Amino acid sequence: MSKEAKIRYFVAGIAITLGVLVHILLHWRWLIHMTTNLFKSKPKEVPVCPEESGT
Repeated sequence: MSKEAKIRYFVAGIAITLGVLVHILLHWRWLIHMTTNLFKSKPKEVPVCPEESGT
């Protein structure tokens, strides 16, 4: 691998890493919200179909 290719590979890796970090920072509140909801108690079960009455 040439020196130029190694430099391009390194720069691309840095760019992708920075992109991932920016993405996480932009969605930080959503990540916290979803994580805390994951560990909260489960909601009451709701029947899939309401009971049929009088037929």
